[in-house]
Amino acid sequence: MAAKPLLTRIWQQAPHCRLVIRAANYRTIPAMLESGEIGLALGFMGDDLPAVAKQRVLRRGQFQVLRAADTPPVDLDAYCARPHVLVTPRGDLTGFADAALDRLGRSRRVVLGVPEFGLLRQLLLGTDLLCTISDALVEALLAPEAGGGLAADPLPLPTQDSVMRMAWRTALDDDPAESWLRAQVVAVLARRG
Repeated sequence: MAAKPLLTRIWQQAPHCRLVIRAANYRTIPAMLESGEIGLALGFMGDDLPAVAKQRVLRRGQFQVLRAADTPPVDLDAYCARPHVLVTPRGDLTGFADAALDRLGRSRRVVLGVPEFGLLRQLLLGTDLLCTISDALVEALLAPEAGGGLAADPLPLPTQDSVMRMAWRTALDDDPAESWLRAQVVAVLARRG
């Protein structure tokens, strides 16, 4: 999402800093923090973190509907009628939007599940597919350097906020290098205002 601006900032201020980025998701982050496999996690995760972890909300936002720019904007009827791709670490084809639609007596048709957000651009371009994602990810995918061809609409149904968090091991709370790293994350990713 904002990896490049964050890495640029880190390496400008600490050119000899070495980092390892690991693949993780809301299901794997708690165990990875608890075991010490990772010291810091960024992303969309639940409140079920282990006792060895602290967390900070970096930003709250809304979910949006990502689509190819050459397809029409999405209202609730179009959202239910068009095919969807779901980013799903578990490999299932239902998400929070399905529960929200069910409360409205509606449904959608999820036809494709993918393991990561990095695949969305290639999948959406030239298709009628839709994907419901956080506004933070939309910002990254619609940034000029991302390549164009995509557009986003407000999600046409009520859902919970999208919450991006930073979590870290409590044992690293007072470590100067880790504190500095968390400050860089906040400077780049935290929403102001």
